[in-house]
Amino acid sequence: MVTQERKPVRLSLFWAGAWAALAFTTAARADFVTPDSIPQPPPAVGSANQTPIPSASDLVMNQYSGRGLLFPFSPDAGRAGVEIGAIYDTAAVTQLAGSNVWAPALSITDGSHIERDLAYPSLLTLQFVRPGGTTSTTVSSVTVDVLHLPNTLPLELIAMDRNGDVVGDITASSGMGPHGGELLTLGAANISSFQLAYEASIEPESREEVPWGVAGIAFTPSPAPEPCGLALAGVGAVALAGWTWRRAWRATLKMTSPAAGL
Repeated sequence: MVTQERKPVRLSLFWAGAWAALAFTTAARADFVTPDSIPQPPPAVGSANQTPIPSASDLVMNQYSGRGLLFPFSPDAGRAGVEIGAIYDTAAVTQLAGSNVWAPALSITDGSHIERDLAYPSLLTLQFVRPGGTTSTTVSSVTVDVLHLPNTLPLELIAMDRNGDVVGDITASSGMGPHGGELLTLGAANISSFQLAYEASIEPESREEVPWGVAGIAFTPSPAPEPCGLALAGVGAVALAGWTWRRAWRATLKMTSPAAGL
């Protein structure tokens, strides 16, 4: 039989366990996000260097924001004030070794027309956002599954914080990815975005013009005091205060009851 004095304790433990489980689920590592992780991914284009991209709607931009990934926007995708003679790094979907990948692309504006095409070598830039929007967030680790054909020169994963400062970089592979590519894994505090490109030490004239792309991205949200953690602390404090007040009230009741003077 559970006494009245022990109920508040058990209730507080119940809520603490529930909130802890929710916090753990929120911080759990996500599965690989791939180009096929959304119902209607952008249409795939050919994988050869300088393959034309028909329209701005074929670029990869915010289609994967629901999965926490935002690709760079290109001003020709409906934005006003396109700079004349500008070159913008962007991305498109293509297929390598039987898998759809995100590949680097360029959008070039010369004032009279706009060209969009795949571009090797170039770079991919991605930003982490709160799922379903464009609000920046941070992660504590990121893993990319890179398909690189042929794999003769290393690609570099560079992680940055919200200020654009580099918080870590890596070129060494950590193994084979689920799509047959090489895994690049980097852990650091407050990763807000990352770039994938040829290693900075490789001279531009030596960089390969061969297809490469990202078949999947996995990441771990930063272990910060998110609303779950704050709610857990609040529930615990309220439960403890209620239990303390109940004990004090019971003690006062016993001291003032007629039976106490007998």
